[in-house]
Amino acid sequence: MSKIDVTDEGIIKAPKKAVFNGIMSLMAGNESWWEPYLYARSVGDKKPGSVGGTAEIRIPRRARFIARIDKVEAPSRLWVSYIHGDFCGTGLWTFKSEGKATRVSFRWQVDLARWWMRGFHSIVQRSHSRIMNIGFAALDRHLHGRGN
Repeated sequence: MSKIDVTDEGIIKAPKKAVFNGIMSLMAGNESWWEPYLYARSVGDKKPGSVGGTAEIRIPRRARFIARIDKVEAPSRLWVSYIHGDFCGTGLWTFKSEGKATRVSFRWQVDLARWWMRGFHSIVQRSHSRIMNIGFAALDRHLHGRGN
């Protein structure tokens, strides 16, 4: 398999708890602020947005995978595993207050699970960073629109 290890960061102009809750709501399938670039819906028997909960993540025309919430230290850290689909590995969300804003960081450590994707390692990594930056901006707009 081909390993990807990339960290992306963004600044969200909202309190840490609101930013954390925005990510958790997305994972639970309750909010859709990242669409049309990324779609998430809760799947499985566990409570959505809680430890053990799983979400199907779909990036149109690019990837589909299942993410499971492994550990939560609200509102500072969120560990996820990619257990099925185009990627297998882990992700770590970190949330740090910076004045009235929050620095959100996501470290993505995955293997490309599909043999045909392995030749596109650098494209997948760049695409991931692009989608993450779009997501950070979308979450900022979403939370700013709520008055957070």
